[in-house]
Amino acid sequence: MSDKPVPFGDPAWIRGMTRRRMSRRELFRYAGAGAGALGLSSILAACGVGGEEQTTGPTPGGEGSADWWAQQQAGDEINFTNWPAYIDRDFSIDGPGSRPSLFEFIQETGIDVPYRADINSVEEFYAQIRPALESGQDTGHDIIVITNGQELTEMIQLGYLIELDTSRRPNFDANVGPAFKDPAFDPGNKYTMAWQSGMTGIAYNTKYVDEEITTLEQMLNPKYAGHVGMFNNTADAQNLAMVELGINPET
Repeated sequence: MSDKPVPFGDPAWIRGMTRRRMSRRELFRYAGAGAGALGLSSILAACGVGGEEQTTGPTPGGEGSADWWAQQQAGDEINFTNWPAYIDRDFSIDGPGSRPSLFEFIQETGIDVPYRADINSVEEFYAQIRPALESGQDTGHDIIVITNGQELTEMIQLGYLIELDTSRRPNFDANVGPAFKDPAFDPGNKYTMAWQSGMTGIAYNTKYVDEEITTLEQMLNPKYAGHVGMFNNTADAQNLAMVELGINPET
């Protein structure tokens, strides 16, 4: 175990106890904890909720509460689950060093990071971990990367997440861009921190389209019926339609 500060809200809290080490099963049973999440526009730290009747989060100040988690020591392993191709790679290296920034973190902190890149759809992934979250069981994921949207909002509203310890994220608070600080989906970044962000654009084949396409209205022209594709993210079409109508999706 390393005694160095752990970035990103110290998601490794769930790996250790102040007085004695506990197994994953013990810790999640006693604390009523669920999983952690990292969003495409969101990073969520360790979270918790009990059974079906406990939908507002752990008892304030008690085991599983934000105060309780803040007293725990960092452990020696973080299970990090991400989308494919969402982290730097060095294809000339085989093994842990093939992800340079992650390998550097492991070397500096002594914390092992089992890394999986198997999130291909927010809806599908949330459906997989939701039963464990609802029953207060370990999902096997300490940090997950998901897009901010319906699933993230539900996780916050149902008490599956606890607030991040702001004292453990000085780099984020000092360097994050204005667009990702205090977002509408998570005022004050209480539960999330940006991992990556981007934008949805319009691409078209000039071999078949002889006009410049710059609006959703043009894409929906009947002459292109059956030839327009979109991401399967349910928020994309709705948000683009609101932008086209002059409505701010955040409101």
